[in-house]
Amino acid sequence: MNTESKNKLQLVIGTIVASLSMSAFAYASESTGHGTSLSQWFWLVVNFAIFAFILLHFLKKPAIEFFKRRTEMIEAGLNEAKQAKLIAEKALYEIEENLRLKDDEIARIISSAKELGAAEKERLISEGKVYADKLIELSENNIAVELKRAKEELKDMAVEEAIELAEKRMKEKIDKALTQNLFDNAIAKIGAKN
Repeated sequence: MNTESKNKLQLVIGTIVASLSMSAFAYASESTGHGTSLSQWFWLVVNFAIFAFILLHFLKKPAIEFFKRRTEMIEAGLNEAKQAKLIAEKALYEIEENLRLKDDEIARIISSAKELGAAEKERLISEGKVYADKLIELSENNIAVELKRAKEELKDMAVEEAIELAEKRMKEKIDKALTQNLFDNAIAKIGAKN
């Protein structure tokens, strides 16, 4: 048994003896009335000493064992508490580390998403420019084809108009010339008859 346990045991036993002696004195003073003789005190102290000796003799080992077990249980509880504290601290550290890793992973995912978004934006812009260039080229080709067709139609219309105008002028000239010729022939025939 270590020194600390012995000191605790002596303190407990001393406290028990002191409390029993106080109660014995109080009891003795009540039962004798006002005055007590020295012999009564002597026998009272002797009775108490015998009673205390018997109590100590029979209760010493069980009390020592009880307090020893109690001390061991307290120490075991403290050790368990220390182990639980270490386990809890380890779990807390692991959780904090996991949270830090998750924070790093979230930051990495966000950064990756931003990079992918920027790359996708650039790709869409590039594809849009290519599509716009193709659309402009197609539109220019359509405009050129339509312009060529319109020119041909204008040319055809101009030719038709020119032909119609020429026909009209020719008809006018022919009509005038034919009319003049018929007129001249009619006058000549009239003049030959005369």
